[in-house]
Amino acid sequence: MNKNDKIKITLSLAIFIAIVINTFFMFQISNLLQNGNVGKKQNTIEDTSSNTNTNDTSSSNENEPDLSSEKNTLNYVSNGTFIVKDGKIVEKDESVGETLAWYFDPMCPACVNLESSLSEDIPEISSKMPIQYYPMDFFSNNDKNNFSHKAGAMLLSVVETRPDIALKFMTAVISPDFQQENRTNDEFKSKFIEVGGKEEEWNTVLSYLDITGEQISNSTMTVNANGELDSKAPKKEDGSQSMYIPFLVIGNSDKNINFSESGDSTAKDFILSSIDKIGRAV
Repeated sequence: MNKNDKIKITLSLAIFIAIVINTFFMFQISNLLQNGNVGKKQNTIEDTSSNTNTNDTSSSNENEPDLSSEKNTLNYVSNGTFIVKDGKIVEKDESVGETLAWYFDPMCPACVNLESSLSEDIPEISSKMPIQYYPMDFFSNNDKNNFSHKAGAMLLSVVETRPDIALKFMTAVISPDFQQENRTNDEFKSKFIEVGGKEEEWNTVLSYLDITGEQISNSTMTVNANGELDSKAPKKEDGSQSMYIPFLVIGNSDKNINFSESGDSTAKDFILSSIDKIGRAV
């Protein structure tokens, strides 16, 4: 084999190797590009699917409460309370100034009697000073089916669902005729419809019960734990605090309204006069 033949063979091998290497790199580049495009297509599909699901959920639940966020869900109920001004329940974010804090337990006979006797006077009282209602479950013994807890949670759920009829519902439920242990959901539903609620709204009322029930339990435990009402209660002869419900506190007053001092005044007149006294003192 002469020198020229060797050169030809060497060049042929070099060209063959170059072709193989080039083919390999082209194949790899092609795969990378293809995978990149597939990845982009997959991302596009995932994004579209996510948007579709979000839109579908919003559409299907348009008339149902979104329980995923308490802040977005509850418009009228805040920390187990609601506010009445000029006889109407107002949104929780509305600025109303000082309020008449009204603590009550649906199972407490005195609470029921006071609410029943004043139901028609709430517009007048709340026009003098907005009322902030605090349903408590002191008598529930941690039983969610107990009337004390259940009636309070039902009330807050109706406040959130139908604030326009919630005060009527409160009068119908927090009453001597209805106050009874182990009331069923259907019995509460009958009262709801009786005061103007609609059959199709009842599931919405029930959907709030977990939230409103938890708020009532938490607020009751807080009141018990920090003694926030004890210090405002009148003292007994032995110097101890006389804590009882219903418990009404005007604004930032350091004492509650002591109905034992009302004399011949009606409950409404005594509350109104107490509001006036606090206003003059301030």
